[in-house]
Amino acid sequence: MGKRRLALCAGVLAVTAFGPAACAAYAADGGDVSVVPAAPAPGGDIALRVTGCDAREAVARSTALVSDARLTPDDGDDGLAGDGRVRSTATAGTYTVTVACDGTEHKGTVQVVRKQT
Repeated sequence: MGKRRLALCAGVLAVTAFGPAACAAYAADGGDVSVVPAAPAPGGDIALRVTGCDAREAVARSTALVSDARLTPDDGDDGLAGDGRVRSTATAGTYTVTVACDGTEHKGTVQVVRKQT
């Protein structure tokens, strides 16, 4: 893991520990699927967005999610957006989020963190 990515992860974890994480997470390869908050706890709601997709609808899939998330045009922006929920049984770790669109696979990540008690 590069220094920049390690610093980003550490920053996300710090923000999560001290307040809501309102930044987006991107795949290490500069992927175009974003997740907000980037570091939700199990059972948390997330917003998903994909750019670079000309379709009218797409589906975001991840083993971290309760179910596939339907993405539709984002008002005023190019891209698709939708909501999802992290499984309440998800363990802490990094999960891939995949969106198949126009024959191309777009990827991002979500970092599930341990639920604060």
